[in-house]
Amino acid sequence: MISSLSDVYAAYDAGRSHTQRFIKTGAGQVADGKWQDWAFQAGQPGYDARIGRVAALTPVVAQGNDAIYLPPIAAGQQRMLHRLTLRPQASQASQASINFVLYDLVAYYPLIDGDSADPQDMDNALTLPRYADGAGLRLVMVNHVAPAVANGIMTLDYTDSTGVDHSITLGVPLNGINVVCSPVRNAAVADTGPLTISLDAGVTGVRRVNRVTYLTPPGGLHCLYLVMPLAQFAHYHDALLQADTSGVKSAVEVDFAVKNAGRMPIVKDGAHLAFFYRPNGGGRTATFFGDATFIWS
Repeated sequence: MISSLSDVYAAYDAGRSHTQRFIKTGAGQVADGKWQDWAFQAGQPGYDARIGRVAALTPVVAQGNDAIYLPPIAAGQQRMLHRLTLRPQASQASQASINFVLYDLVAYYPLIDGDSADPQDMDNALTLPRYADGAGLRLVMVNHVAPAVANGIMTLDYTDSTGVDHSITLGVPLNGINVVCSPVRNAAVADTGPLTISLDAGVTGVRRVNRVTYLTPPGGLHCLYLVMPLAQFAHYHDALLQADTSGVKSAVEVDFAVKNAGRMPIVKDGAHLAFFYRPNGGGRTATFFGDATFIWS
């Protein structure tokens, strides 16, 4: 367990650390105020369409470089994210800032039919590979593979981390292909929405999704992610430097041990680490590159 700065120093002194680079290239597809999963961009880790058996819980366990690479550690040890550096290069001179959420993709339900008004039961034959009871897990909905054509309305039946079943009615905003469309209201309206689906009051985690029914089908194909959010932060550009988009002018650098008084994100074995990002202020981000430093004890 690493719980103090002295523990951090001891991990480095003992060689229990690893720094891993990552890079994503190619213009993102997001307009201002909309979230996108960086999985839909080329680079390292590579492009990942998040597909599989229709509406089936698809457990995700990272292998090699299919997500941000994690160093193997001995049984009984705990891995934490100590430092993160992220250098986004803007594609537009007016882009003001970018928000980021680092998350562990635990599982997803792919290829949900946005053209059907029939109830679509989710196949939960497989189980969660991490966070087995769903504690802390959140739902994110993404329009992927085929674009939606209209704002929609849906009911979503799920089981929370305590085993209680819930049914909620939500809107499905038309945000564009490969873009987060997490429902935020119970009406078919254009709405950017939050990153995660707004759940019932008091719910602190999701164990599984049981059924989805589109009351007003939006079209396209959707994917429901079960994620563990690990960190959230923002990157702000200097207005004088922003006009030059040919190279990186600033970076976000986070030391979680200092920022959070020693409380660093815990990264479980098999964690599939990726980013959601949201540009703000006139422009899309073309490239991300950076590195993550892990320590363990």
